[in-house]
Amino acid sequence: MKPLSIIAVVLAVACTRSGDGRPQVASTSTDSVRTSAVSIDSVMAALDAYSEKSITADAAAKVIVAYIIKAGQPLNVEMDAALRAAVTREMKARGR
Repeated sequence: MKPLSIIAVVLAVACTRSGDGRPQVASTSTDSVRTSAVSIDSVMAALDAYSEKSITADAAAKVIVAYIIKAGQPLNVEMDAALRAAVTREMKARGR
């Protein structure tokens, strides 16, 4: 993934519009990840960023688990041990 694409994804996630049209920083809590609409594109962006060491395994796991819960089926991707462990921790944290 190109660096410009990563910046665009980060900006799209980090900023939302308030009712009066001014930019507002999104919450950094896990609740914001749980309630946001997560697509396969965001999962792929998170996996790309993780493979490029731009984000941690825990950050990527939040996106992956949100997608798995939304889709209602497992995600068939190869993960290294650190990412698998982070996904397992995130699933347990969400009571799954």
